Order: sequence, then structure tokens, then C-alpha cells
Amino acid sequence: AASGAKSGRLHEDAGTASKTLKSFVINASLLTACTFALSSLSLPKVAQYYIYCYALYGFLTLAMDSAAALLIALLDLHIVPPFDRPWGSLSLAEFWGRCGSGGS
Repeated sequence: AASGAKSGRLHEDAGTASKTLKSFVINASLLTACTFALSSLSLPKVAQYYIYCYALYGFLTLAMDSAAALLIALLDLHIVPPFDRPWGSLSLAEFWGRCGSGGS
């Protein structure tokens, strides 16, 4: 990194309470759709596994977005986004780098 450049994602911001609330609603919808698909549809095992992965992602972001929205709205805190589009990763190392909000 160039001198003076910020390293990692700690300088990023999750946005306003309304933005995190919008993300919460989207992820709640994703989780609802996944639950419906798994409980009501007869799908091949491979499709079920993909839906389980999306459901897990939806659940984790739902939990994180709800906490972030509360912290931003009530305490006006700066929150680092928990995920950085991990589905766009080209390798396992890049995937884990996008899933954490660490400073590296």
C-alpha cells in the first residue's frame, strides 16, 4: 500500500440506519424464500445444499444487520460492513478475506 493509504476495511462504513434496515429486510426476504423452498419444494440434493448456503448467509447477515441498525440508530456508531460480496471470490483465501471485517 502507498504511504498514507488506508489498509484493510476498517475505514469503510456500513452506512446509515435506514441502509442497514433495508439490507435487513432484503436478507429476511432471502431467508424466507430459502425456508419456503426447503420445506415446500422437492429439490435435488445439490440444489438443497446451495439453498442451505444462501440461508446460512441470509441468517448471518440478518443477525449482523439488525444489530448494526440498532447501534447506528441508537448510539450513532461507525459500523464496518461484515461482508464484502463474498460470492464474487475467485479463491478460498479471497472468500475468507471478504467474509471478515478485519483490518488486513
